[in-house]
Amino acid sequence: MLYTKAIKRIDISINELNRRKLTEIDSSFKWVTADKKEALNENFNLDDVSFKEVEAFPHFWAHPWINTLFKSQIKYKKEANTEYYLNLSTETDTFVYIDSKPQGAINPFHPLFDITPFSDNFDILLEAWGGHLFPGYHPSEGGRVLTAGAMRKKSYPLTFSKPVLLKKNPNTWSLYFDCVVLRGLLATLDEKSLLYQSVLSNMHKALITLDFSSSDECLDEMAKKAKEMLRPTLESHNGTICPTILSIGNAHLDHAWLWPINETERKAARTLSQMMKYLEKYPEFKFTFTQPVQMKAVKDRYPSIFEKLKEAEKGGRFEVQGISWVEPDCMLPSGESFVRQFIFGRKLIRELFGSVKGNVFWVPDSFGYNAQLPQILKKSGIDYFVTSKIGWNDTNAFPYDLFMWEGLDGTKIPSHMIVDAYEGKNEPEQIMHVYNKIRHKDIQDTLLRSIGEGDGGGGTMLEDIENLERMHDLQGLPKNSWVTLQSAMERIFASTDNLPTYKGELYLELHRGTYTVQAEVKKCNRMLERALEEVDILISEAFVKEGLSERVKSALNLVSDAWKILLTNQFHDILPGSCIKEAMDEAVESYKNALQMVSKVKEKLNASSLSSDFHFAYKKEKLAGKVFIKDGAIIAPWGKLIPDGMGGFSSVVVNSRELVKSGKSFNTITFSPDETVNWDAWDMESDMIPLRKRISGINSVSIEEAGDDVLIKVNAELSNTSKLEQRIIVRASDAKIDFYTVVDWNEKHKILRAEFDSVINSPYANFAVPFGYISRSTGDSTTVERAQFEVPAGRFVHLGDTQNSLIMTSDSKYGYRVKNGEASISLLRSPKAPDPSADIGHHEFSYSCYFANGGAEGLRSAIRAGYDCDGQYMPSLPFSWRCERGSVILDSVKVSEDRDGIILRFYEAEGSQGLITICYDNRVKEVYDSDLIEEHFTKFEGQEISFSPFMIKTLKLTLNL
Repeated sequence: MLYTKAIKRIDISINELNRRKLTEIDSSFKWVTADKKEALNENFNLDDVSFKEVEAFPHFWAHPWINTLFKSQIKYKKEANTEYYLNLSTETDTFVYIDSKPQGAINPFHPLFDITPFSDNFDILLEAWGGHLFPGYHPSEGGRVLTAGAMRKKSYPLTFSKPVLLKKNPNTWSLYFDCVVLRGLLATLDEKSLLYQSVLSNMHKALITLDFSSSDECLDEMAKKAKEMLRPTLESHNGTICPTILSIGNAHLDHAWLWPINETERKAARTLSQMMKYLEKYPEFKFTFTQPVQMKAVKDRYPSIFEKLKEAEKGGRFEVQGISWVEPDCMLPSGESFVRQFIFGRKLIRELFGSVKGNVFWVPDSFGYNAQLPQILKKSGIDYFVTSKIGWNDTNAFPYDLFMWEGLDGTKIPSHMIVDAYEGKNEPEQIMHVYNKIRHKDIQDTLLRSIGEGDGGGGTMLEDIENLERMHDLQGLPKNSWVTLQSAMERIFASTDNLPTYKGELYLELHRGTYTVQAEVKKCNRMLERALEEVDILISEAFVKEGLSERVKSALNLVSDAWKILLTNQFHDILPGSCIKEAMDEAVESYKNALQMVSKVKEKLNASSLSSDFHFAYKKEKLAGKVFIKDGAIIAPWGKLIPDGMGGFSSVVVNSRELVKSGKSFNTITFSPDETVNWDAWDMESDMIPLRKRISGINSVSIEEAGDDVLIKVNAELSNTSKLEQRIIVRASDAKIDFYTVVDWNEKHKILRAEFDSVINSPYANFAVPFGYISRSTGDSTTVERAQFEVPAGRFVHLGDTQNSLIMTSDSKYGYRVKNGEASISLLRSPKAPDPSADIGHHEFSYSCYFANGGAEGLRSAIRAGYDCDGQYMPSLPFSWRCERGSVILDSVKVSEDRDGIILRFYEAEGSQGLITICYDNRVKEVYDSDLIEEHFTKFEGQEISFSPFMIKTLKLTLNL
């Protein structure tokens, strides 16, 4: 272009249009304010609240964890066919009530509140959250005030700027967004291209016609003519071959994170209330929401907002993808917990919205995804999987954006990894940046994008909606439109023939510290999972005997409530332990309440603790003999051990083979630095591993025979502020050592581990996952192997060769490291952000080390060890079974959701072909093959059931009650 300063001229004009697209009408309204600790619900009463006048603006306000109310009367002269806004800036998430009804929300990223739908004389009430002081994601940040999710403010007070009544200048407004889009397009184009020069020239010609010294009214008329000059440019469309963007309106909302659940419920209501306003105003806009428990909270606390959701859902523009109760962590929960996520999630959505049924598992922010999820999802009626978190890997880029994900058993599910973040913006530069990052454009010409402020809710921004109105098919940009998530998946995966397949877990090469941090939450989770799975079996026994008696109904209702608590706390920031202290304390308290509920049920049922034999088709045989001490060695029926005087074992001989690596010890307790780089509670860093040191402050070690076993007591100082005690029991009846551990922990950026450095240098170790196990490399020669320096496991870890096996289990720990013969378990961490008190205090936990033969026998021993418990009771149920081939486990038994029978859930655990024979007594009426969520049934005939490797099989037994 001949005029060399055109871009600068355009940018100046755009800034001026932005300033002039709204005209100030009035800012003289009187406001009053008051603090209120409790959050408002819809039917609030402020009779006991004492308001005082806001004397001047800006008004400085806010106290941590306190809500502040601002109230005024807005009265103005309303012109026909004119839109009006209030500019409201409180520096925080704020609910807006008009004439005592919740009508929307503002926050630092949504400051404009459209008042056009209301009368010209109304009362307005702002409920502003005071937030809290937050140490940041890492102590190096220095802390800040947490209000809206992405708000950055170092200290209190917050500022309430003078509210201003504004009138929309429609042509200036529209021209501004026209120019924003075209300017963004220019930023993506080659400056030497014809398209760039054409757009630049047309914008310059249109914008120099504007006289910014004129009145807003006159400028609006000029803007109308300038818009006409730009219309041919905005109506220039793409050619035959063009990529496509499918935009979904969304607001990722963490159910707890840097706020507790009570605030999440308000965030959900504020977000959804504002999105309903946009749905009413912009007919092409669509919005998707996923977590049923949040929608239930909106219904309970803000029924008028929920009624709008129902109407919008019926209209097809508010999409409910209520697949799971919450968006859960996808690595740590048990298999049955995943099943209940989908049962309870779908059930709640039906209660809220009738026949609505989503088919997309949308979990963009979970810290990895276990290898059994494809089978669990498909057998729960789910057709598609969407994530984005694997794109955060710190070492190896995930190879695909669009792929078929194949699970342990061979089940495949179409999967989409959102490129970049789930908090996208409809801006040309960002759109092209994301599209250019697609790895395989030959098989992916269509890209899903999630558009909206997230983590703390908020949702799609007005600017994103306005921009997309101009970018449906604008030459130089991908085609773009608002869609529902389900329709996007159907379009993207219309054909899956050419998609690559990725097999196995989706391990996140980041956030490895979440397997260990917040130990009390993880202990409660494991305790409650096992308690619920046990009590479900015991209730099933009572149901078979007495049907739906009052006792059984009461038990079922209590246990249902306890399951809901468990599922809520398996949200992907709560169970991983990446929340603030208030949210963590809330979780622990709710876990304890749920455990009390289960205890009450067991009391009502007069039930005893279940034997682990229940889950297997055979009874575990105990070893004969006893353990004794001789010449400083411990002699057990299964081997010989030599204590090292520091709470470890310098020698463990099993099957005539020394298992301890020369110069090492089993149960070496190491205490070492745990300094992170970016995300304190979330991460572990591999450069800290070489800094591990064995504890040296041993105060005392005693060894004595205790019945048939040998007991070793260890008392040690970890530091000047922390100490450890262990009761180590070498068992006679089983080839194992139990480590009952008590730690008083008061550390900063330290990690405590127990290490077992062995001669078993197998290239792979096996780690329990839901309904099975996966094998991970024990080497570190490739970048993928090195990235997995800390990994999660459920019921067991198994390291074995052809001769021997070393098996590790724990009552509450999930983080392990198995490399080059060394198996270690991470016991405690001490990060300082976002919870500065994380794990500080008293801890009691246990872990165990089993010894078994090698090969398949060792793996079966590991599977069995994962179910070990102290119970002895075997319930009486109307069936019996035996395993003819493979390693099939009866994982769970429960009363069916429709309460006319019982559900049996088996799975093949070894990775081989399985076969069981099952027999029923006369209390069983009919048998059905069921999906996991008990919605589809096929009548089952016969007694033999075949299993392919890692297959999950669910049966329903209807009863003659």
